[in-house]
Amino acid sequence: MKQRKYLDVLQVYRGIAALVVVVHHTIPSILYFNKIENPILSEMSSFGKLGVDFFFVLSGFIIAYTNLDKPIQVSSYLLRRLTRIYIPYLPIGVFIMVLYWLMPGMSASDRSFNVFNSLTLFPIGNPALSVAWSLSYELFFYLLFVVCIWRRKYYHILIFLWCIIFFLSETSQIKVSSFLFNFYVLEFFIGYVLAYSLVLNQRNIYFSSVVCILIINYILLPLPISNITISIGFSFLIFLSISIRNFRLPDTNLFMIIGGSSYSIYLIHNPLQSFLVRKFTFLPSDYVVPVVLGIVIVLSVLLGYLYYFVFEKKLTKLIYDKLEKVCQSYI
Repeated sequence: MKQRKYLDVLQVYRGIAALVVVVHHTIPSILYFNKIENPILSEMSSFGKLGVDFFFVLSGFIIAYTNLDKPIQVSSYLLRRLTRIYIPYLPIGVFIMVLYWLMPGMSASDRSFNVFNSLTLFPIGNPALSVAWSLSYELFFYLLFVVCIWRRKYYHILIFLWCIIFFLSETSQIKVSSFLFNFYVLEFFIGYVLAYSLVLNQRNIYFSSVVCILIINYILLPLPISNITISIGFSFLIFLSISIRNFRLPDTNLFMIIGGSSYSIYLIHNPLQSFLVRKFTFLPSDYVVPVVLGIVIVLSVLLGYLYYFVFEKKLTKLIYDKLEKVCQSYI
């Protein structure tokens, strides 16, 4: 098997995607609280949600690319993944939940939330931290990959059967579970197939899979799913980056720093921007969008990195090491 490529360029992409999501949530808030109608800005900011689609494709790729053809213990894998999700999430998730209890009017949309979802990320109802819905999918992806660790053949059968059910539901009036058979799962599988093809040096698997998905989408489906082309485009960008742009970047590179702390930025940016846009409504309408957006981006990066340093880099490792010792004592 060929030596693995560097993933630094993907870290850069992760940082860019995190900033795009920040823009996606911040601009509509600025327009809403300043009573500004700007269809162009609204339309531009709506494309920011594609940052989450990129994260899902990248997640499927990274999980597979860094774990395939390695001896992996399911317990160790799950422990590492669960601590990585929950340790940074719970402080901000619980804080927002308590804040909503104490200040019900804090949310401009008066959104309700489910306590069980907010504490566990189990997909029932809405989490208090609005962006945490995507973490439920990340946890689901981690659990799916356990099947690959156990028996890769069964995992591939699972992917095949899932795709059949998903596309059949798109061609009929019968809709299956909106969570288990959501398009986001397909994005994860697309990333996995790309990683599998590169690790085994069988790129024909990736390209043939892409062709099959495109044929189904644009020829067999009555209404093509536009995000399929976008997700495949993201996977192709990852493919080109791994195949061509194989380079190292210093840890001090700004986008490496942003990419490394992208999860923390993702967690804190929405409550942060929701607070800040309320404080700058006194600015003239001509300047409020660039000024407030710039402030939100800078503070999201600075506070996100600080949050990353404390909760991801330090606390997560500390808790993981302690839990791993406990688990090893029972094995």
